[in-house]
Amino acid sequence: MTSFPNARWIRALTAQVRYARARGPPNATAFFCDLGRGLGEIPVLVTCGHVGQGEDVAYFEPGRLGDRPHPALAVPCDSSRWLHHPTEDLAVVPLTRSEVRTWGRDGWAHVPWLTIGAGPPRPGTTVVVAGFPDGLTAYGSGLATLRAGRVLPPHAGSGPGEFEVWASVAPGSSGSPVLWLSGDDWHLAGILNSGPRAAAHGHAPEGEDDPLPATCVSASNLEWFRQVLALHQA
Repeated sequence: MTSFPNARWIRALTAQVRYARARGPPNATAFFCDLGRGLGEIPVLVTCGHVGQGEDVAYFEPGRLGDRPHPALAVPCDSSRWLHHPTEDLAVVPLTRSEVRTWGRDGWAHVPWLTIGAGPPRPGTTVVVAGFPDGLTAYGSGLATLRAGRVLPPHAGSGPGEFEVWASVAPGSSGSPVLWLSGDDWHLAGILNSGPRAAAHGHAPEGEDDPLPATCVSASNLEWFRQVLALHQA
């Protein structure tokens, strides 16, 4: 069994996404991130853009640090609260101060927020994907699973701002944060935005899963997030 430093914090920052009309396991993953201390220290929910599309209602069920589960946040997929990146499969939902206070019980408000790297980690770097593949949770606790993977070398089929990782994921993992550890700090490298790709690009070791693309949260994307948050809070 793999042990990850500060695993409790990572799970507290990761949320299941369910839909009002759906039946069965969670449909996606989201996570909390503070994208700029100069913006009032109000965190946002980050996930894939396609998670907030359609006419359904998305329910975000956050992790917890104590014994009590936190209430789910209901956000209609057609709500103006969704802020979509213009070109990439990324979206954020800014939280209100009231929501932060509600989820602040059991010390949730004091978790160490993820920091965002300027680009993807180097090929071969070990990363961790936090999420809910096939609706699975860690030891049946309702908290996110943590699965190790590694960054693949770039290839001609990589899209702009994309890198690929080997990791064991499944439906329900879309929107999962892809993290790498530097010292005792976890850094956000990207967001898992699709399932296994067929036809590996020559990188697939025998017996391993297909590669899984993750969208890199680059410096330009971070600047976009900051701009839309500033407008939202103005």
